[in-house]
Amino acid sequence: DGLKDGAEVKNYRTNPLDPDTDKGGVTDGHEVLVDKTNPLNGNDDLLRFELHLLFDYDKDVIHAKDFPDIDTVAKVLARNPQSTATIEGHADRLYRSKAAYNRDLSQRRANAVRKYLISKGIDASRLTAVGYGFDRPKVKPDLKNGTPENRRVEVYIRGASERQISDALKAK
Repeated sequence: DGLKDGAEVKNYRTNPLDPDTDKGGVTDGHEVLVDKTNPLNGNDDLLRFELHLLFDYDKDVIHAKDFPDIDTVAKVLARNPQSTATIEGHADRLYRSKAAYNRDLSQRRANAVRKYLISKGIDASRLTAVGYGFDRPKVKPDLKNGTPENRRVEVYIRGASERQISDALKAK
């Protein structure tokens, strides 16, 4: 979950064997290191959308078939004008992968999602894009064959409720 086990137990009182101790939908490490929320209180978690966007190899162009998933995020943001979002790009890792290159590629992909949301009427000042490359894998990387689960974009929304997300998903 991104936290060292000793600090996790001593400082944060979270369970190192459970990546989301409070069951709020965001990993303990993300809460502590990025969101600055309490990993023991699921009510303060940001809302997380994991988008499985299938970018072509070494490309940052979003395919039209992926627009509906991003449109759901746009609906939540549009219905909550006070909300903000951080768009995180993540990459896969192979033996030959270069960290700096993959950070840049994942940043370009996060920027593509940000640009798309702006085209849907979401104010640019409410959106932040960041590329993490392969530094934050979802699952253990398969360095030989690749790990598609790690090629993802996650959107974290601050200022919207679970009910509002549920409503947006039903309207999809």
